Amino acid sequence: MLSEKQLEEMYAENQIRKKLHIYIRGIDRWDKGALLKVFHKDSEVHNGPWFEGTGMAFIENAMDDLNNYTMSYHQISTSLITVEGDTAGSETYVFACFRSVDNGKMIQQNCRGRYCDEWIFEDGEWWIKNRRFLQDIDDFVDIRKDGPVFGGARDKSDPTYAVLKY
Repeated sequence: MLSEKQLEEMYAENQIRKKLHIYIRGIDRWDKGALLKVFHKDSEVHNGPWFEGTGMAFIENAMDDLNNYTMSYHQISTSLITVEGDTAGSETYVFACFRSVDNGKMIQQNCRGRYCDEWIFEDGEWWIKNRRFLQDIDDFVDIRKDGPVFGGARDKSDPTYAVLKY
């Protein structure tokens, strides 16, 4: 039988994992509202040479920066989450790719790394208080032929908005 503390920790881990998924959806769908549901109003983001600053400034920067790409795709996998009362920590593996055109050639950047997040529980929700992106692998690939892309969109016209309510 699980103790009340164990159940609370499991619930917290579930809520944190959901926020990580909302972040991924928000970044790839250019959904500022989704990203605002993830970062604490006083959060900090340390994204290597690309960005250092507040979570709110990161959101604005990301919305502008994504205009430089014809597509972006983020996928998270293994997450290790520890909970201590109203604070938590997580390490989440991420694969992100970005396509852009450079001198008439399609280029894809493939980043692999980890989100190292500090979380805080406030106003009944878990929020990222501090995010550090740790890049493990980065490569660039020339795309000879761009395959078909269909059905989705990089904004709120994406069909998933009709079925997901959060």
